[in-house]
Amino acid sequence: MKKIINWKLFGILLGSGVFGFLALLPYLLTVQGDALAELPIPLPTILLLSLVQTTVLVGIAIFFGLFLGKKVGLGTPLLSEWLAGYSIKEKKTNMLPIS
Repeated sequence: MKKIINWKLFGILLGSGVFGFLALLPYLLTVQGDALAELPIPLPTILLLSLVQTTVLVGIAIFFGLFLGKKVGLGTPLLSEWLAGYSIKEKKTNMLPIS
């Protein structure tokens, strides 16, 4: 059976997206803390629902990005080669000036 996408790469990108959301939480609570305190739903429930929503939306975006990116020739060359077990040292130095 042919793999639709690289699921290890999907997991790494999803984990990065969730980590980014968790890193953003202190800022969100500072900016919107007063508005969140006035809601009838407890704060831990709101945070859990926000985490679930973010995980689902980021997961959908990553899935379609990996699926469609492969069809048009876009991808994640460094992560893909690293996951395949290749050394990315040379490729990284070649891509740095372009980036």
